[in-house]
Amino acid sequence: MKRCFSLLVAMALAALCACAPGQPQAPAGSQSPSQPEPSSASQPDLDPDLAAVAAEYPIRVETLERLGWFVQPVTGDREGFLLMSYTSPNKSDGEINAPQLYYCQGRTGERTLLLEGADPWRTQAEKLADGMLRVTDGKTVHRWRMGTPGEEWEQLDPEKDPEWARASESDLAWYSYDLARDTACWQDGRGRILYGDADGSQGEVIWDCQWPEPPYHTPGVDGGNPIEKWANGVDFSPSGRLAFFSEMNHLYQFHPVLYDLDTGEYREAEGEYWLENQMAEALLTDEMAVIAGHRLTEEEPVSDQLLLLSMEGPREVELDISYVRAEVTAGRLLLETENGDRYEWDPAAEECVPRGSTGFVWNGNVKVEQLLVEDGYEAIRLTLGSVSALVLQPR
Repeated sequence: MKRCFSLLVAMALAALCACAPGQPQAPAGSQSPSQPEPSSASQPDLDPDLAAVAAEYPIRVETLERLGWFVQPVTGDREGFLLMSYTSPNKSDGEINAPQLYYCQGRTGERTLLLEGADPWRTQAEKLADGMLRVTDGKTVHRWRMGTPGEEWEQLDPEKDPEWARASESDLAWYSYDLARDTACWQDGRGRILYGDADGSQGEVIWDCQWPEPPYHTPGVDGGNPIEKWANGVDFSPSGRLAFFSEMNHLYQFHPVLYDLDTGEYREAEGEYWLENQMAEALLTDEMAVIAGHRLTEEEPVSDQLLLLSMEGPREVELDISYVRAEVTAGRLLLETENGDRYEWDPAAEECVPRGSTGFVWNGNVKVEQLLVEDGYEAIRLTLGSVSALVLQPR
């Protein structure tokens, strides 16, 4: 298991970018509060067939179509999403120009300009418990006090991303920063995980893979003592109390471990699970790690089970759906079935909630794709040839 947001964003960029006519707007300065922009009727004209289908939906969102756009969910927020819209063509050397970043209200289509020049590969957002919107581009943290529709948002001074700063300053192996507690985990080169001060100056061993005495060697390399297993990087729960990692071996098997940093107690999965093509994903909450895909193999490419690993021990649950792919994004575990239907695992209710489909349908000659499905709205892309439109359907 590993953090894979950058890869997910890259995949979303490739899948969701579209081109269509439009003129770049002169945006508000990124350092000053931005007024919400309504979903305006005075948008670039669409092909008549595309416009006719778009008119079937109550809300159309301006996207500057010719230059591309994509959407992205926000962790902890079901009311809106991020919209990245390009304002200039790609550079002659093939480099992609960074887009403008908006927050878009899912029920109304109102947009609030957040940043100019946002990094599409690294940008992610989270709505905090106090209502603050926190956006990081991998190096810098930007925060806003979110206004209600029609109100200005207050932007706080940007600051260096502490996770990026700590990781870039540290030369420790497998360094992981616990933001909630300003502590860290790292490895000592002897198969042991340590937990302690964020700068790595002091720490105690919390896990030992029991490596032999050096020198070491791996299979296929002569000399030294063989290493049978090792640990990957540590992920922390939102409160910072739980640490989650896995032991790995040369057969590409993994052994999940959940460790309570307050008590020193830990729980392990029973047995080892085959990790086929890195298909397993884990959603870490303050109560447990939810592991999906641990039963997926080439021989058994479909699974109806999740592994719940809590401090009470491991527990497998059987779902009322069967899935072929799992993905963790914006703090959500999404499961995809063979026919492209998408479901979200609800940790509190321990059930799967329908979240649309990764496939598409045709409305005449217009392709209709569900990008996001929330309880209050759907974000939908309409495409005709190389032209697309973003529409919203309140639920």
